[in-house]
Amino acid sequence: MAAAVSMSRSTFADWLRAATGETPMLNLTRYRMARAAEYLRGTNAGIREIARLVGYDSEVSVNAVCNDSGPSCVQAWNEGEEWNLAR
Repeated sequence: MAAAVSMSRSTFADWLRAATGETPMLNLTRYRMARAAEYLRGTNAGIREIARLVGYDSEVSVNAVCNDSGPSCVQAWNEGEEWNLAR
């Protein structure tokens, strides 16, 4: 991400934290999981395919993020609810 905006990684991380209160990794995770939620609600794709579509290697990675976020985010997505990534 830093290279895309012609910044060093540390400068970009400082800028992003000041702008959003999040680290680049947390910001990327939130983006990926928001996209995953859209795919889960809007398509018939399974978790394995959705994981691949949003940049994860496997559904295990998506499940790990969900498990770290507390209550099942997959269940919340299926019910059309929002969820918070607790990190």
